[in-house]
Amino acid sequence: MKKKLKMMLVWMFMCLPAMVSAQERADIQFKKKEINLGTIDSSKGKNLLVNFVFSNSGKKPLIIYKAKASCSCTKVKSWPKKPVMPGMQDTIKVIYSPKGQHGRFSKNIFVESNAVKDVCIIKIKGATK
Repeated sequence: MKKKLKMMLVWMFMCLPAMVSAQERADIQFKKKEINLGTIDSSKGKNLLVNFVFSNSGKKPLIIYKAKASCSCTKVKSWPKKPVMPGMQDTIKVIYSPKGQHGRFSKNIFVESNAVKDVCIIKIKGATK
């Protein structure tokens, strides 16, 4: 019994620093991780700007290293290049080009940062006619 208790205490002390350090990091929280654009008329060829609003709910400044789309019809226009301070909001701007697209679509944008979860996926979806 004492051996089990001792092992549990050792395990807790080994994991405690990792749990504390995760609480002291930046954390990215999106208002919406997925935005549905509905049905789009692709014959007009009009690009759509989509804004993903997020906040830093962590205790350290949030730094976004890179934001990249999964396909050539979707481009990341901008993301904050300066650190986003704890409690503050900012936006990742994405452009979707429906020209030549037909049917349902779902496009991923990969956001790399110093947040607790270092890669986050946001998504736009909809249909083109």
